[in-house]
Amino acid sequence: MMSDGDGLALLEKLRVGEFHYVPFILMSGAVTKEVLKNVVHQGADGVLLKPFSGDTLIKKISEAIANRE
Repeated sequence: MMSDGDGLALLEKLRVGEFHYVPFILMSGAVTKEVLKNVVHQGADGVLLKPFSGDTLIKKISEAIANRE
């Protein structure tokens, strides 16, 4: 949990700000299908469901970077 909002609010700010080009991967332990739809609609590059392995994290980061190039 973030103290100043949530990941979707952060994503919205990033996509319209000077860091719009930065890949964004949402990490959560409690994601509903509705949240997943919102994340994709708002431009997230990936979603990681907790718990996840280091290999999964590296794979998601690599995919996000490749898709941004």
